[in-house]
Amino acid sequence: LAAAVAAGKISTAAEQKIEAAFAKRLPTLLNRTWDRAAVERAWVLKTSAEYLGMTTAQLRTQLASGKTLSDVANATSGKSASGLASALSTAMQTRLGKAVAAGQISTATEQKIEAAFAKRLPVLMNRTWDSATRERTWVLKSSAEYLGMTPAALRAQLASGKTLSDVANATTGKSASGLASALSTAMQTRLGKAVAAGKISTATEQKIEAAFAKRLPVLMNRTWAQGVHARVSASSSVAWQG
Repeated sequence: LAAAVAAGKISTAAEQKIEAAFAKRLPTLLNRTWDRAAVERAWVLKTSAEYLGMTTAQLRTQLASGKTLSDVANATSGKSASGLASALSTAMQTRLGKAVAAGQISTATEQKIEAAFAKRLPVLMNRTWDSATRERTWVLKSSAEYLGMTPAALRAQLASGKTLSDVANATTGKSASGLASALSTAMQTRLGKAVAAGKISTATEQKIEAAFAKRLPVLMNRTWAQGVHARVSASSSVAWQG
C-alpha cells in the first residue's frame, strides 16, 4: 500500500481505509479454507435441499429464477425460512463437531467458524446465488453513468489501482460522496422495481438495501484491480436477480 501511495496509484485516505479493512478481515483469512466459497455454497444448497424435501437440482432451478433460500422455504408446504435457518445452524454444528473429533480442526477454530457462519447465515438466506458477479458489474456500470464515462474507461482507471472514491474525486463536478449517493439511489430504484415485478419480497428488499448500505464504503474504497485476482467475497455479498 505504501508503494501504491508513493506511485500515486491510491491516496493516503484510501490506503488507510484498505489497511483497516484488511486488518478486520485478517482473522477470517487466517481461519478460512481457501475453496470455502464454492464448498460452502455446495454444502448450503445440499443441506437446504434435504430440509426442503427436494433435490439439489430442483432447488437450484428455483434459485435461478431470482428467489432466495428464504423465499423458497416460505413457499414450501410445511417449511419456513426460520426452520431452514435452524436446520443449517444445527447441521453446521454437527459438521464442525465431527471435524474436531477427527482432529481436523481445533476447538478454537470450531468456535470461530461457527460464530462466523451464524453471522453470515442471514446473508446466505437472503441472497441470490450469482450475486457477486452481478453486483460488481452493476456497481461499475452505475458508477460509470454517474461519472459520465463508459464502463471500459472506468475499468481502465480502476485497473491502475485507483478506487471508485479516487476516480470520483478526480472527475470534474463529481465527488465520492456524490457517487455513493447515486449508487444508493440506484439501488433503491432497482429494488423497488424488483418488488413491483414480484421478483423479491418487501422484507427481502429491506434486507438487501441495509446490507448494501453497510457494504458501500468497502465498494467505494477497495481497489478494483483486485477483481482480476479475487472476487468480491461471496460471504459478504448480497444482491438480487435483475
